[in-house]
Amino acid sequence: MPMSQRILIVDDDENSRAMIVRWLHRMGHGTHETATGEAALDMVLMEEPELVVARVELPRMNGIELTIRLKQNPKTAYVPVVLYSAARERKDAALKAGAFRWMYHPASFEELAAAVAAALKTKP
Repeated sequence: MPMSQRILIVDDDENSRAMIVRWLHRMGHGTHETATGEAALDMVLMEEPELVVARVELPRMNGIELTIRLKQNPKTAYVPVVLYSAARERKDAALKAGAFRWMYHPASFEELAAAVAAALKTKP
Protein backbone atom coordinates (compact mmCIF):
# COMPACT_ATOMS: atom_id res chain seq x y z
CA MET A 1 0.00 0.00 0.00
CA PRO A 2 1.39 3.44 -0.84
CA MET A 3 2.58 5.79 1.88
CA SER A 4 -0.10 8.25 0.75
CA GLN A 5 -2.47 6.88 3.40
CA ARG A 6 -1.80 9.34 6.23
CA ILE A 7 -2.92 8.27 9.66
CA LEU A 8 -2.90 10.44 12.79
CA ILE A 9 -2.04 8.64 16.03
CA VAL A 10 -3.14 10.32 19.26
CA ASP A 11 -1.69 8.84 22.44
CA ASP A 12 -0.05 10.51 25.43
CA ASP A 13 1.97 7.35 26.14
CA GLU A 14 5.10 7.70 24.02
CA ASN A 15 5.82 3.95 23.99
CA SER A 16 2.30 3.02 22.84
CA ARG A 17 2.37 5.74 20.20
CA ALA A 18 5.78 4.59 18.92
CA MET A 19 4.58 0.98 18.67
CA ILE A 20 1.50 1.97 16.66
CA VAL A 21 3.62 4.19 14.40
CA ARG A 22 6.00 1.27 13.73
CA TRP A 23 3.12 -1.06 12.95
CA LEU A 24 1.47 1.45 10.61
CA HIS A 25 4.77 2.05 8.80
CA ARG A 26 5.15 -1.73 8.50
CA MET A 27 1.72 -1.74 6.81
CA GLY A 28 2.96 0.95 4.41
CA HIS A 29 1.13 3.94 5.86
CA GLY A 30 2.45 7.42 6.54
CA THR A 31 1.80 8.83 9.98
CA HIS A 32 1.45 11.99 12.00
CA GLU A 33 1.36 11.84 15.77
CA THR A 34 0.45 13.88 18.79
CA ALA A 35 -0.10 13.38 22.51
CA THR A 36 -3.26 15.43 23.07
CA GLY A 37 -6.81 15.68 21.79
CA GLU A 38 -6.53 19.44 21.43
CA ALA A 39 -3.51 19.15 19.15
CA ALA A 40 -5.26 16.38 17.21
CA LEU A 41 -8.16 18.70 16.35
CA ASP A 42 -5.75 21.20 14.82
CA MET A 43 -3.71 18.50 13.07
CA VAL A 44 -6.76 16.95 11.42
CA LEU A 45 -7.57 20.34 9.86
CA MET A 46 -3.96 21.00 8.80
CA GLU A 47 -2.75 17.54 7.77
CA GLU A 48 -6.05 16.06 6.51
CA PRO A 49 -5.32 12.46 7.54
CA GLU A 50 -7.35 9.60 6.10
CA LEU A 51 -7.82 8.12 9.57
CA VAL A 52 -7.39 8.96 13.26
CA VAL A 53 -6.31 6.25 15.70
CA ALA A 54 -6.62 7.51 19.29
CA ARG A 55 -6.43 6.33 22.88
CA VAL A 56 -9.57 7.01 24.91
CA GLU A 57 -7.64 8.01 28.04
CA LEU A 58 -6.02 11.30 27.06
CA PRO A 59 -5.42 14.25 29.39
CA ARG A 60 -7.94 17.11 29.31
CA MET A 61 -9.81 16.10 26.12
CA ASN A 62 -10.21 12.33 25.97
CA GLY A 63 -10.57 10.30 22.79
CA ILE A 64 -14.35 10.14 23.07
CA GLU A 65 -14.60 13.94 23.29
CA LEU A 66 -12.13 14.22 20.40
CA THR A 67 -14.35 11.95 18.30
CA ILE A 68 -17.47 13.97 19.15
CA ARG A 69 -15.74 17.22 18.20
CA LEU A 70 -14.43 15.76 14.92
CA LYS A 71 -17.88 14.44 13.99
CA GLN A 72 -19.55 17.79 14.79
CA ASN A 73 -17.30 19.75 12.42
CA PRO A 74 -18.35 19.44 8.74
CA LYS A 75 -14.68 19.83 7.73
CA THR A 76 -13.62 16.76 9.76
CA ALA A 77 -16.79 14.67 10.11
CA TYR A 78 -15.73 12.39 7.22
CA VAL A 79 -12.52 11.23 8.96
CA PRO A 80 -12.99 7.77 10.49
CA VAL A 81 -11.78 7.35 14.06
CA VAL A 82 -10.55 4.12 15.66
CA LEU A 83 -10.47 4.39 19.46
CA TYR A 84 -8.69 2.06 21.87
CA SER A 85 -8.71 1.61 25.62
CA ALA A 86 -7.83 -0.89 28.31
CA ALA A 87 -11.22 -0.11 29.88
CA ARG A 88 -13.74 -2.39 28.17
CA GLU A 89 -16.62 -0.40 29.67
CA ARG A 90 -15.71 2.56 27.41
CA LYS A 91 -16.60 0.66 24.20
CA ASP A 92 -20.28 1.67 24.06
CA ALA A 93 -19.51 5.33 24.71
CA ALA A 94 -16.78 5.29 22.04
CA LEU A 95 -19.06 3.82 19.40
CA LYS A 96 -21.96 6.11 20.38
CA ALA A 97 -19.62 9.11 19.96
CA GLY A 98 -19.08 8.10 16.34
CA ALA A 99 -15.95 5.97 16.44
CA PHE A 100 -15.71 3.64 13.46
CA ARG A 101 -14.20 0.91 15.60
CA TRP A 102 -13.12 0.29 19.18
CA MET A 103 -10.14 -1.88 20.11
CA TYR A 104 -9.09 -3.25 23.47
CA HIS A 105 -5.61 -1.93 24.35
CA PRO A 106 -3.07 -3.33 23.93
CA ALA A 107 -4.28 -4.47 20.53
CA SER A 108 -2.43 -6.95 18.40
CA PHE A 109 -0.82 -6.02 15.10
CA GLU A 110 -3.48 -8.09 13.32
CA GLU A 111 -6.34 -6.32 15.10
CA LEU A 112 -4.91 -2.90 14.28
CA ALA A 113 -4.30 -3.91 10.65
CA ALA A 114 -7.89 -5.14 10.29
CA ALA A 115 -9.34 -1.98 11.90
CA VAL A 116 -7.22 0.31 9.72
CA ALA A 117 -8.05 -1.57 6.52
CA ALA A 118 -11.78 -1.54 7.28
CA ALA A 119 -11.78 2.15 8.20
CA LEU A 120 -9.87 3.18 5.10
CA LYS A 121 -12.37 1.30 2.90
CA THR A 122 -15.10 3.66 4.14
CA LYS A 123 -13.33 6.68 2.70
CA PRO A 124 -15.00 8.25 -0.36
